[in-house]
Amino acid sequence: MKPKLSIIIITKDTKDLLKNLLDSIKRDDSLKELPLEIMVIDNNSQDGTIDTVNKLFPEVIYIKNEKNLGFAKAANK
Repeated sequence: MKPKLSIIIITKDTKDLLKNLLDSIKRDDSLKELPLEIMVIDNNSQDGTIDTVNKLFPEVIYIKNEKNLGFAKAANK
């Protein structure tokens, strides 16, 4: 089934904020019945973001840029 909602998050060294955001999305009962996908585009974080996302949120599509592309280029990716 195709997702009806795509949530795309651009991040750079915001591991704790990102964790809180993903927890909030996971707990939101209004999203439970809605087919959705969550994508995190990481602008080369150095704070362990990748490990946190992979460990706690394996359902999230995680894309890591090799350098900080800025918001617009990361969002277009």
